[in-house]
Amino acid sequence: MEQSKPADRPLRPGATSRVIRPGTPEPDDLDVMALTPEQRIDAVWTLSKACMAWNSEGDDEPRLQRSVVHIQRARG
Repeated sequence: MEQSKPADRPLRPGATSRVIRPGTPEPDDLDVMALTPEQRIDAVWTLSKACMAWNSEGDDEPRLQRSVVHIQRARG
């Protein structure tokens, strides 16, 4: 049985990959720099949800954590 070569595999749409060899500087990521802040936040949220799915059993998205804090000013 012949192993499939990377060129034989279907490409993932929208995915960018590159080889960075040891000792060579990492090139600037111009694709990310072209995104709007909203698009960057959306991309990070997608990755965050994927990480949470691996690490938890529930399907719920986390809510904004709110802590109750009582601040008392010093009298004087």
